[in-house]
Amino acid sequence: MVGKVFVMLLLSFPKGTDKGVLFTYYAPDAQSVYLVGDFNSWNTSANPMKKDKDGVWKIVIPLAPGKYQYKFFVDGRYEADPTNPITEGPYGNSVIRVGEHFKVLPPMMSNNTPMNSYVTFSAKAKGFLSIDRDSTDSYRLFNTTQDVRMGVNVNIQEEATLKAILHYNTVTGQDPSTHQIPFYFERAKLTFNKENLHFISFYNTFAYQSPDPVALIGRVNQFDYPFGRDEEGLIVKIEKPLSYDIHALYSNSLLNGRDLGFLRLSRQTDKLYAALFAYITHGNNIEYQVISPDSERANDSTFLHFNTYEDRILFGFEFGNKELMRYEFIMGKDIKRANYYDVDGTKTQYAPVDRKWNIGQIYKFRSLYGNKNASVFGDIETHRFDSIFSSTLGRGYTLFKTGGKLSIKGIKVEITQNFLLAGNQSTKWEALFRQLEINRLKYVEYPLMGYEKYTYLRLSTDKKLLNRLNIKASFTTARYALNQPPRADEAQLILHVPLGKLGVYYDSRYFHIKSSYLHVNRDFFDHYVEIYYKPTANLKLKTGYGFYPFNLLDEHTQRMEYLWKNGVTINQLKNNFRGLGGLIEDSEKQIAKNREIRIWLELSF
Repeated sequence: MVGKVFVMLLLSFPKGTDKGVLFTYYAPDAQSVYLVGDFNSWNTSANPMKKDKDGVWKIVIPLAPGKYQYKFFVDGRYEADPTNPITEGPYGNSVIRVGEHFKVLPPMMSNNTPMNSYVTFSAKAKGFLSIDRDSTDSYRLFNTTQDVRMGVNVNIQEEATLKAILHYNTVTGQDPSTHQIPFYFERAKLTFNKENLHFISFYNTFAYQSPDPVALIGRVNQFDYPFGRDEEGLIVKIEKPLSYDIHALYSNSLLNGRDLGFLRLSRQTDKLYAALFAYITHGNNIEYQVISPDSERANDSTFLHFNTYEDRILFGFEFGNKELMRYEFIMGKDIKRANYYDVDGTKTQYAPVDRKWNIGQIYKFRSLYGNKNASVFGDIETHRFDSIFSSTLGRGYTLFKTGGKLSIKGIKVEITQNFLLAGNQSTKWEALFRQLEINRLKYVEYPLMGYEKYTYLRLSTDKKLLNRLNIKASFTTARYALNQPPRADEAQLILHVPLGKLGVYYDSRYFHIKSSYLHVNRDFFDHYVEIYYKPTANLKLKTGYGFYPFNLLDEHTQRMEYLWKNGVTINQLKNNFRGLGGLIEDSEKQIAKNREIRIWLELSF
């Protein structure tokens, strides 16, 4: 009994998806696997499963709410689900419970509490050996790294779920003062669902993306991540009170303490929908000992100094047909507030104060036509600044964007034409960084920032050939004109060839930048090659050569994260655009020169 409970703590159930319940079975050498159960009268040919490149057989079955027994029929023999410790009957059939919307529910367990709970643990442990060249161009062992993530999932009845991750890393997790390496709390999410009420509490994890065309909340940085990383907060969704849907969010930034509030009220009919929303941020751009804007304008010799921060307040509405056309209008303003001022002019003694200055107004309109396979959009955003800030921001400017997306036969195309319309008004460099979507700027767009026009284009594909070779390729470019700099081009090619328990992975990237203003005209090329051996579904041994393109969360973002770490950021664009060329050149050189050999063991359960 103790052994069975221990196994239950380590393993997990099949998963619910939008289309049904996902069943998986790891058998890379099997010739055929079928899912059988009481839902198909134990028919051994009704539900064949498909094997993926890693040797995992999968199938999605749309099951009605209820309790089901099942097994896998593997090359003519019945096998229980090794990832599901719950069995029933003399034949040891695996058992699951399914709720509404294909949600897989925890098993009913007898205990002496009023609630039935189910706890699962998961973990992923990695051990690295890094071998690189030293100053004499000879290879030697540079460092060893151990990285462990421990996950805890707690289900309470059918309504509440808690997911948390603890992290241990011998490099990034070391306390510089004590040199100890503790487990630290990395991310967590608590969800509660009861009929039409949905509650989410999150800490440093993906949690939300607003459904409006602009996506005011979400589409974070150039990878378009959902909102929630480096944040902590609450989300409440209420469906159909008085025929309306309500989304409410509050979040606090873990990086700078900024507060964010969002409220959306929407109503949907058979064909049309409409929504109203409000968006407020409090505590942006904190500055200390700043000269009072009105003192500076009036050329006041006293020059009052304040500690200041900014608020952004936006209101808007959207409407349309979600299947064809959608429109969104946003208006609001930026406000500078002062909370302390210099009492005696020494910049050492400050007293509380409450002053504010309107920085300027914001207007944005977006129209979107089409669906997920083909769409076009038009976008216009205008900023008008108060005269008190004209010396630092100018009078205003307008951004106009138009473009579209197309997906056909596995090939995706995305194109955007960007225009900066300043007219006869003077526009200051800092003002351009107040646009609503500035943090979504792509890396290839950095050298084009501030130009009156440029084109962004991305082509990508994800193909599988000969049932073995998996190919991912992309080409991304941003340029002032077709054959006229400035421009930046990036091409990536990924090849993955699984050969049973063995596999080969190759990842290459080419980057070109040409800009006379940034004094750079260079080509860069880097690649990574890996051979792995996977004796079981939970164990993998790898050896690789080159710049490793994945971060510790196995996200294919390590190159960009390395560039960010070396200062190639939006803030660098804002504070020292001329220095951007040198930073890009130095960072890309380091990526291209990387000749590291990595050997590591990866264990997960």
